[in-house]
Parts: sequence; structure tokens; C-alpha cells
Amino acid sequence: MRVPGEVTQQVGFERRERGRRTVREPHLQALKVDFAAGKIDVGEFPQPFAALLENQAKVRKLFDAKYGVPFDEELIVIAGKDEFLKKNPAAIRGFLEDVKATTRFYLDRPKEARQLLIDAKMVRVSPDVYLTMNDYYRDPTLRPDAEALAKMQEFQIKAGFQKKSADIKALVDASYLPD
Repeated sequence: MRVPGEVTQQVGFERRERGRRTVREPHLQALKVDFAAGKIDVGEFPQPFAALLENQAKVRKLFDAKYGVPFDEELIVIAGKDEFLKKNPAAIRGFLEDVKATTRFYLDRPKEARQLLIDAKMVRVSPDVYLTMNDYYRDPTLRPDAEALAKMQEFQIKAGFQKKSADIKALVDASYLPD
């Protein structure tokens, strides 16, 4: 089974001229425990876990997602079945208005938003790490960047992560997005 982080890991290793590697991705908590116990030598840690590990353990970052995929990616991708979307346009628009408002709040007040996530126990990372970690860009309008999605698809095909090309522009539908 191919996993999302595999493409960035494979390309990162290849760019470092280390060749292809076998990538095994257990559950994140197991990976963290196995790493701390010395059972594994290399692991993929998405944020906020990477920031936590870099802060609390003696680790050396080999590369990150931006090294493996050196361009901005679309981070907010929401997919739905066409039939469902057409039957529920008001609910979809309301949902996307909520996502847009939440994204705006997170971007405008990141420390407060992150503290709320900690308080709700949705993120279990120490505040000193989570409240100050770097984050990736998110478009506050939720407008999908079809060119970025197409570029990522080309990258995934070249890396062997995806076999067939899809017509990205035909799949992207911004008609339900709020103004």
C-alpha cells in the first residue's frame, strides 16, 4: 500500500543520492515510541510531531516535505461525490463557509486557534512547541490552485506514486465556495 508521505521520502532519498528505500509507515504514535526506543533509525513525522521531536529528542532532520516536494502544495483539498453535492448545495455551501471562517481565524490568530485545539485535546503536543512552530501557507479564500494540483500530480507520476494522469482542471469545482 502506498502512503501519502512515501512520495516525499522516496524523492528526498533520491535527491540525497541514497537510492530508493523501503518505506514503512506504522501509526504515528507507534512510530514515535519505536523511534524513542531505538527500534527504527529513520521516520517521517508530520507537523506538529516533527516540531515536537526536534524540540525534545536528539534527532537530525535529513529532509522535510519541502525538500522532497520543493513547491507549494494545495493543503485544503475537499472532495465530494457529484451526486451528493448536487443534492445538497445549501449544506455544502454552509460547510465551506464554516471551513473558510475557521481557516481565516486560524490564519489571523494562530496562537489562539492552536491553544483552542490543545484545550479541546485535538492536538496533544506541548504548548511551548505547538504554539510557536512554523506552518505552511493556506489560502484564506479556499480557492483551489489547479496548477499546483496538476504540478503535484506530475510529480507523483514521475515518482511512481500515481500511475495514471487525471484531468485536474475538470475535477476542480469552485462553484460551491463562498465569495
